[in-house]
Order: sequence, then structure tokens, then C-alpha cells
Amino acid sequence: TLSYRNPFMSPMSAREEADRAKMTFATAQSDHLTVLNAYKQVDAMGKARYDFCRENFLSIKTLQTIAGLKRQFLELLSAAGFVRPNLRSQAVEGLGRRNGGNDGVALALEKGVSGGVGRNGVKAGDWKCPKCGSHNFARNTRSCFRCRAPKPKVDLPVEDTDEESDEPEPEDRELLGEDDGNEFEKSLPLLKALLVAALFPQMVIVDDGKSSGGKKGGGGGMTLKARAEDGEKQEDIAIHPSCITGKVKGALSSKYLVYHERVKTTRVYIRDATPVSPYALLLFGGGRMKVEACPRGSNESVLRLDGWLGFKCPRRDHLLVMELREVLDGILKHKVENPKTDFTEEASGIIDAVKAILTMDEDGKVMAPERRVDDAYDLLKRRKGNKGGGGGKKSGGQGGGGGSGRKGNGRKTGGG
Repeated sequence: TLSYRNPFMSPMSAREEADRAKMTFATAQSDHLTVLNAYKQVDAMGKARYDFCRENFLSIKTLQTIAGLKRQFLELLSAAGFVRPNLRSQAVEGLGRRNGGNDGVALALEKGVSGGVGRNGVKAGDWKCPKCGSHNFARNTRSCFRCRAPKPKVDLPVEDTDEESDEPEPEDRELLGEDDGNEFEKSLPLLKALLVAALFPQMVIVDDGKSSGGKKGGGGGMTLKARAEDGEKQEDIAIHPSCITGKVKGALSSKYLVYHERVKTTRVYIRDATPVSPYALLLFGGGRMKVEACPRGSNESVLRLDGWLGFKCPRRDHLLVMELREVLDGILKHKVENPKTDFTEEASGIIDAVKAILTMDEDGKVMAPERRVDDAYDLLKRRKGNKGGGGGKKSGGQGGGGGSGRKGNGRKTGGG
């Protein structure tokens, strides 16, 4: 959606109703992830999507255009060698139409556009839910994607007919479940980190303890602080009234916000914002990272990102944090230069560790299962002195970066 318009409509005659409908899709206090949530729900509905979009003030044409852009991007990734070969946009679209009317991307990535799959996507190991009759892929090993009934001990066969089915795609619907294993929820920290990589340095800090001085125009009364150019006065910025981020009740999950665009009407606003953790900024933010020593007697250093953002870190750990960032950059650079080469075991381990670190909030509190972060910390320690794979840089010391967050002594607080 960063390259196309927002699918949420707000007609003058029903603005309040449209706002209420939009809030039902609100995800992680983020405008970007709210759109993603709406897209996933619509994509899984087959022919029912048209009525659903009308009821929820969603533009079906905009969503169809986004689906088309998604398939074109998949074709480019396929041609470059990052995913399975020969995934043509038109063929992927046809695959989606034959399997519930979804965009076809997830199914194409999983099984390709042909071969080993029946007309309706039936493959060995697929099973039929005895409760609601839904077709589940073999990868759904625990419960039905639709009704959450447990998988039967003896699988009911799924017939492969020549008739087109209106059944929603199980893989996509599985992402929208509410159980503890919800893949969509698990992916949110990583998605936010990718938004940091895509949007940085378009970011602001919520200035704690300050209001907007009584000015009208939304933003939830928050005062935002952006980077001021040399010699220029700090701009008065607010969150646009239409943003999900400005409508949340209670505190934001982070005081750091990345945004898509800045507009000026009655005042300067940011639109399409997402709160992101300092860990995402440290590992995925652009610009150079420098270390600034704190006053004598202090056991902390300040990691200064892009000459502006400051994060406090225990003095013994700051080099470890910078080392992890450098190794991650090396791994990703190697993958871009060699898209058909799989990650090494060490590189995969580093990536898993980074994903675990991203599940912590800015106070070092673990938001994912503790065991996952502990495993990542131990993995980094075991790889001390080994190469991080791909980039050819040593990964020694990454365990300290992960460990500081895990134990809480690596708390990073935003600076000026």
C-alpha cells in the first residue's frame, strides 16, 4: 500500500460509521498493519468479499489493485531467484481464482502454479474437517482453519473435483486465527522491523509528558518530535486525525513512530504511522551508528543512530549490539547478491535470534514466550567467534546484545 492509495473509504455522509468500521480492523496500533489485516480478511472471503467491502467501507477496486501489485512483485522475486522459479503474475492470478478467489500468492509460493495439485488445490495429506466440512491443507496439523475443531485421528478424504470452489484459501484464513499459535500475530514484530527498513528516516518520537498545547486537529494530544535540519526550528507536528495510531486508547506500545508521508493543511501532520521498538531501529534503521561515552562514573554508553536517535546501553554491551547489526547487514547483503543460495546454519541462527530480540519492548520486557528468547541468547553465545554466514563477518559477542535485553540490564531509552 506504500505505492498505492489506502483502501479505507470515508464518505462525507457516513464518516463516523466508516471510522467505526475501520477501527474493527485495527492491528498493533498501526495504520500499515491495519490495512494488511483488512486485506487478508477480504482475500479469504471469495465471492462474499463484495458485500463485506460495502459493509465495511473498503474499496474493492483498490484491494484488487494491491493484489495485482503483490503478484507482480512475486513475479520479480521469482525472476531474480529469491523464490521458486516460473511464478508468472497471470498464472498466479488464475491459481487464486481456482482456489477460493484469493490472490494466489501464498499457494504459488507453497506449491507452485502447477504440478502435484488438483484443480482445487488438493494434495496428499489434505484433510476434511468432520465438523464444518472445510478443506484443510496438510500443514494444518492441529485444528481446522475455520471452526478450530481438532484434526481427526483418521483423515477424511478430500475429493478433487473439476468444479470451481468458493471455499476460502485455508493458508490465508489460518493467519487470521485467534489461537496461541497465530502466525499473523507472531509476524508483527518482524513486519514492524521491515517497515523501519523501508521508511527510515521518516520517523518521529512521541515527546513524553507534553501535550499539543490545546491545538485542534487530532493526534490524540501527543506532541511529536522530528529531526530538525541544521539551523532550522523544530516543526510542530501531529498525527493526522484519520490515523489508527492517533485513535488508540491508552499508551502507545512505543514512543518511536515511523510514517509514510508528511502533509501540511491547517498544521503539519504525519499519515500512515506505526509504533516500532528501539530494537527494530537499532538493527534495521539506516544511517551510521556511533558510540558516545557517558560521564565518568556511569556504566552506560549512548548508541547514536544517524546522528540523532540516542539509546542508552550498558558500556560492556554496546560493541556487541553494533556487532550484531554489522553481522545482520552482512547476511542480508550476501543474500541479495546470491538470491539462489540458501542461508547457512549460522546465518539462519542469527536471523532467528534477531526475530526473538524484536519481540521485546523498549524496556526489555519479553512479549514472546521467554523460552524463545532464551534459546536465541544461548545460540548467539555458542556462535561467539564463528562467522555469521554469508557476509563473512564474525558474530562474536552477539550473545551480549541479546542477553542485555533478556536480563533487562540492556534497557534502551530514547534520547534526543
